[in-house]
Amino acid sequence: MNESDPYLYLNLSVSQERDRPEVAAPRVGNEPAIRLDPSLRTIRPEEPTVKARLHPLRFSCLVLTAAVLSSCATVERQPTLTFEQHTLRIPLTVAANGSVSLAQQPPMTGRIDLSPILDEERNEASVPFKTVQVMMFYGRYYVVADGFRSVWELTPRPGTSTASYRRIPVPLESGESALTGCRLSRYGPSQSSCLRLDRKGTDPIFISARGEVSHACP
Repeated sequence: MNESDPYLYLNLSVSQERDRPEVAAPRVGNEPAIRLDPSLRTIRPEEPTVKARLHPLRFSCLVLTAAVLSSCATVERQPTLTFEQHTLRIPLTVAANGSVSLAQQPPMTGRIDLSPILDEERNEASVPFKTVQVMMFYGRYYVVADGFRSVWELTPRPGTSTASYRRIPVPLESGESALTGCRLSRYGPSQSSCLRLDRKGTDPIFISARGEVSHACP
């Protein structure tokens, strides 16, 4: 090809066939014509793929889901071991302010404010409770006393000096207005033990590790 040729050549083909005749486009004004190679094919933009048609929000959701699943797959399961902690039945003297001191039974220390419970259990004669029984069972504390109508479950809140508490109603016998002759104890094998409540003149009841009351230890 002559370098002084007044035509501007445009070659976008990657084909090795270069011997085909070239077609010159008509000259526009003083602009040089552009010679086109007939072997060139029209270049069209690619059709959008299925992935490209996805809505941006859906695509973001897919990316987020994949990231969450990936992170879940790498979470290590914490190892566990057997851990049982119980106490014997502890009779504690109730102070004038409604609290009991665990230091009455070394090596335990601490204090439990039972005044909200005592206020709810107060009988019509408003006779103060002199002693209560406290027993720790599977990390919770259980409180009962003669004159109570329920067993109370205390669940310590880790990292604080407070505990949540709830009433566990005890079915009373006919003519019985409150519990008498109460005694807490642990009952059953190590893997499925229950808290046992004995009382005067009736069969014992059992409280499972989930705090459910029944007449037999499950």
